[in-house]
Amino acid sequence: MATRSVSRVWRRLGRGLAGLLGLVGLLAALLLAPVDRTPFAQTDYFAQDQAQLAQVDFRLPPRPDSLRAGWAKVNITPPEPAYLAGYGISRGQYTAVHDSTFLRVIYLAQGSQQAAIVGADLAVFPPRVVAALPRHLPDDGPSVAELYFTATHTHHGAGGWADHPAGRLLAGPFSAKEVERLAQAVAQALAQARAQARPAQVGFASMAAPAFVHHRLVTGRPVDDRLHLLKIRQLAGPEALVVAYQAHATCNVPHLAELSRDYPGYLVDALEQSPARPFALFAAGAVASHAPHLANQPEGYGLAQGLGEGLAALARSCADTLATQPVDGLGCWQIPVSFGPAQLRVSQGWRVRSWAFDALLGQRELFIKVLKIGKLTLIGLPADYSGELRRELDQRLPPGTGPLLITSFNGGYTGYLTPDHYYDTLVAPEIREMNWVGPGKGEMTQQLLEAILRKGTEK
Repeated sequence: MATRSVSRVWRRLGRGLAGLLGLVGLLAALLLAPVDRTPFAQTDYFAQDQAQLAQVDFRLPPRPDSLRAGWAKVNITPPEPAYLAGYGISRGQYTAVHDSTFLRVIYLAQGSQQAAIVGADLAVFPPRVVAALPRHLPDDGPSVAELYFTATHTHHGAGGWADHPAGRLLAGPFSAKEVERLAQAVAQALAQARAQARPAQVGFASMAAPAFVHHRLVTGRPVDDRLHLLKIRQLAGPEALVVAYQAHATCNVPHLAELSRDYPGYLVDALEQSPARPFALFAAGAVASHAPHLANQPEGYGLAQGLGEGLAALARSCADTLATQPVDGLGCWQIPVSFGPAQLRVSQGWRVRSWAFDALLGQRELFIKVLKIGKLTLIGLPADYSGELRRELDQRLPPGTGPLLITSFNGGYTGYLTPDHYYDTLVAPEIREMNWVGPGKGEMTQQLLEAILRKGTEK
């Protein structure tokens, strides 16, 4: 009898395990699919992206009016402790404010054409804030499409601005009030900048700054160590600077529960000490594969200060002698773009199905921003764009391409864009968990950028 009882128990256990495995298999079939390796050149979404670009005219008509520029910043430090965003899962609320966070705007106008650069001391420029802006902007000012968004990418900035389930995990509980507060800050800074706009000229330069950055994925791989500087000088007044660099703003340790701008804060504070240059805006450049570095300096505020003040010294020295010129045209465009169905991987060859990804992270409205200020072109991407890709792009620039600045976090977000050869050879969060677009999208991005720049050289 005992033997028969044991046999029945094992049969029941076996049936239970079989049922559980069947349920797991069913869930896997519903939630997972093989990575789609269809070459992007053969896809409908790439054809649609090309068609969108073909409709855009990047030529700047001659304008007799001079450029006008103004700038302003608004303190966006939350009125009470908020959840931090950065380093993956939110670490909870900060317990102290090390340095206040700001939203900065540079307003540009030439004749009837308007545009603005909008930068925030946040991990990304939140898509929900972009969506909320139309009801806060005046009819006679630049539209949302004419706003060039960027962020410092500090990993100790406030969260609360993502309303999808995964966003709550990454940036803390969603707060509609916080989204409205940030949208109002954009409108306020833009209004102040417009009111202070005066005739202006611009100058642009790039310089090597190898002491402050290293490759975060593979030791010894090449990096883009250039510090980019845009100088805007009012003819009868002060100057403003836009500074972009490729190092992630991750100088402090993840478990630090303090609000901080990281090294971009030290950088702009050092630049703004000059009465002649009371305003500076930092934009994260091609940061995807690059990390902050300073010899013999461990993580912490010492690294952030050394990096920020070291870069500020380089920028200040360049700005002192950088000539400015009149601008012969101004334009800003927002171009819809698709990278195809989402491909968040869970293993080497398997991904989360697109509908499940969208349920977790929401539908993504993606676009590329293009801002032309005379011969200078700024391109904002909806991603962490790799400095390796940026270096490689230099070898592919169409003849006649003028000065170029590429920044990340343009108000949309689709993860990391890195060189394609890493996709199957490197197991790292930046390549697996944070690549949401699948294989081949590094090259696809390069071809889209080439197409934009090629059209920009058309007469």
